[in-house]
Amino acid sequence: MVSTRRASGLVCLSVLTIAAGLWGCAGSGAGARASYVDDYQQGRYDRASHGAIRAVRDAGAPDRDVARLTAGLSAHALGRDDEATEWLRPLTTNADDQIAGKALATLGLIAFDAGEHRTAAKSLSRAAGKLTGDDSAHAAMIAGDAYVNLESFDAARLQYRLAQSSAHAPSLKREIASRLGDGFTLQVGAFANRTNAERSKRHLAQNRSVAALGEPVVLQRTDNRGARLFLVQVGRFSTKRDAKAAQLRTGIGGIVTFAPSNTLPG
Repeated sequence: MVSTRRASGLVCLSVLTIAAGLWGCAGSGAGARASYVDDYQQGRYDRASHGAIRAVRDAGAPDRDVARLTAGLSAHALGRDDEATEWLRPLTTNADDQIAGKALATLGLIAFDAGEHRTAAKSLSRAAGKLTGDDSAHAAMIAGDAYVNLESFDAARLQYRLAQSSAHAPSLKREIASRLGDGFTLQVGAFANRTNAERSKRHLAQNRSVAALGEPVVLQRTDNRGARLFLVQVGRFSTKRDAKAAQLRTGIGGIVTFAPSNTLPG
C-alpha cells in the first residue's frame, strides 16, 4: 500500500494557511483570535487547541467555525483523531469552501491512516474541489494514492491529472509526476529507512521466480506527510492484468501500482 506516517498530515505539507483566507477581514479582537492560528502554524498544537476551544465558547458566530477548524486540525496533529473527527465532521458542509475543504482533507487523511481508502478517496477528492492551488493538488494527489490502494487506476489517474493541473510548487509537481508513470509495476515494499529498502531489494533479487521480471529498484519519494519514503519495485507491465499475473506467478505479494516514467534509483 501507499504508506503514511503520523504527523500533521496534509496540513503539514501545505500548511493549509488558515490566516491567508480567513483572517483578512478580521475586526476587533483579531489579534486574540489570530493567536491560536499562529500557534497552530508554528507547531504549538496543544496551545492552539486550548486557544481555539476557548474561542469556540467566547467568539462571535462568524469566528467559531474558524476556531472549530483550528481545534480539529490541532487535535489531528496531536494524534487525537477521534477528537479531530468530532470537530471537523460538522464543518464539511460549511458555506466557506476553505473551511469545508480543510475539514474534508484532514478527515480524508484520518481515513487513509486507518486503511479506509474508499472513504479517504471520497473525502480527499471532495476537498480538492473546494481548495485551490497546492492545497487542492495535495488533496487530489492523496486521493489518487487512495484509489491506487483500491486498484482503481482510472480514478487514481484522474485525480493525479487534476492535481497536476492545480499544482504550483516545483517539488509538488515532481511528486505528482512520479505517480503518473508509464504502465504498471509491482511494489513490494515502502520503507522510511533506505537501509531496510536495500535489504528488501537484495532479498527480492535472490528470488529465482522474480529474475525474469528484471532487476528490483529502490526509488525515493516524498510521502504525503512530507517525509522521505523508499519504494522497492520490480517489473514493468503494459497492463494491470499483466502485472497481476506476474504477481500471482511469482507470489511476491505487494501491490500493483503505476510504474514511474523515470525509474532511476533514488
